[in-house]
Amino acid sequence: MPRTTSPSTLVCRLRVPLPEAAWISKFSMAHPDITVEILGHLMSGKGEATVGLSLRGEGAEGMRGPMAAIPGVREVEVVEVRSGSTEYRVVHTTPSLLPNLADLHLMPRFPFLIREGQATWVIAASEDRIRELYARLKAKAPGVVIESLRHTHSQGDLGLLTPRQRTVFDRAMAEGYYEVPRRVTLTELASGLGVAKSTLSESLATIERKILKETADRGNRLA
Repeated sequence: MPRTTSPSTLVCRLRVPLPEAAWISKFSMAHPDITVEILGHLMSGKGEATVGLSLRGEGAEGMRGPMAAIPGVREVEVVEVRSGSTEYRVVHTTPSLLPNLADLHLMPRFPFLIREGQATWVIAASEDRIRELYARLKAKAPGVVIESLRHTHSQGDLGLLTPRQRTVFDRAMAEGYYEVPRRVTLTELASGLGVAKSTLSESLATIERKILKETADRGNRLA
């Protein structure tokens, strides 16, 4: 993990392999074309956990049966069916999606994405806590990868993106919109964000223009 020099809060995006015994890991591996968005996670005192999630992709509205058939899944309820996505509530007794990080006071931002047995987490914390988190995750999930690391109030971030633009950009990065080849289309990304395709296209163009301008300005300052 690269050493940083600023004491500011860091925003870290990680790709984390989930436990193979976790029901959601089995489901996402069996349905690689379905994008899973975890909306919330609640542990109970009975060894059970309740997960709110949204599924996107072909056949997402018909996944109640396949999820209910996975060992350890106690209950599956369809909460809401929308155009392009379906929201479910699942009660299960399989390994948690989230490790015990209570002493670090850390929790990934919700919602977060799962695809093919791997979760994309965004966590904001001090450098020391990020380092401790990474060490713990690496011991439990050797395939964990830090995809990006940035300071929340470095000079380049001040006033660069609005909170909504940051959300859109982080989501596009997490879903692989900027990968080559792309893992998600503009239409799919717009559906997941609940906005029109034309609106998202305009938003991304504005975001990209801001980032490119800031990058160019930094280069000129350093020249």
